[in-house]
Amino acid sequence: SLCVPMEALTKGKDPVRPLPVSALAPSPTSSSELLLAHEGGSLLLWACDGHKVLRNYSAAATVLSIVWDSAGSLFLTASNIDVCLFDKSNSNNLHRIPLPGGPSEGVKILAWSTEQQLQQEGQGGTTTTLAAANTVAAAAAASSSQSAASKKLGTLLLWRGEPEAQVLSLSGDAWSHSESLFEGLAAGPVAAASLYLPEGSQ
Repeated sequence: SLCVPMEALTKGKDPVRPLPVSALAPSPTSSSELLLAHEGGSLLLWACDGHKVLRNYSAAATVLSIVWDSAGSLFLTASNIDVCLFDKSNSNNLHRIPLPGGPSEGVKILAWSTEQQLQQEGQGGTTTTLAAANTVAAAAAASSSQSAASKKLGTLLLWRGEPEAQVLSLSGDAWSHSESLFEGLAAGPVAAASLYLPEGSQ
């Protein structure tokens, strides 16, 4: 079992009420690290073995969905107002976009891939989700005048709830292209994922 002290989630402040965990994601490369968010707005990296906060991250709203890259160095977060890309070692996001369609009642990241990943899958190689994105994400953080290449963050599939519940595909430079794949999916992210993702991939 895992126990995270409430003061760790609230940065030492006494909460007015219990704060439910809104999202969590174990690191794919370290059994002792866990990304955790709660409804008070905190987003942090927790060390399970040392029972301490390794890093706090800046989040504009309550994070509802978290997905790591397979290398355990980058991760995505989604809230009901935005989608952000983070480097584990940086408290501030590397890239942020408003949630397409405006604020929603819920959001869930369904899949995240790059052109390199798709090529590896086609060749029967080992899939490394967003391995190619490490370089472009670092470039995006290091320069305000980003080139088109540094903005290619792969393809992102996500479900957004009401209003206008749907599954969206985000692609292009800095996720500038948004395409609706399915509409009217107010039933939730599980139903949405079952329509698009292959069996066993969720």
